Amino acid sequence: MHRLWQEGANLTTAFTGSMPTQFAFPGVFTSSLPLDYGGYNRGIEDRPISFVETLKEVGYQTVAFTNAASLMPYYGYDRGFDQYFFMGDLA
Repeated sequence: MHRLWQEGANLTTAFTGSMPTQFAFPGVFTSSLPLDYGGYNRGIEDRPISFVETLKEVGYQTVAFTNAASLMPYYGYDRGFDQYFFMGDLA
């Protein structure tokens, strides 16, 4: 963790292509606009390569833990992760 702190980036300003989260995450993951590729209803399922897939291609091990319903595997957000844990209770 110390190495990440020393060599990582600290971003003090962030911009999003849309809001709420369901509309914004396709852009965060794939650098595409919310209505590109047929809209946002299916997350990143039909979108180009995500940043997670890029990280995996260059040798990073990718793991996700989420309880956000808008990031469920149904929407393709598990794409590229070596391990993906959806911790949400949909009941």
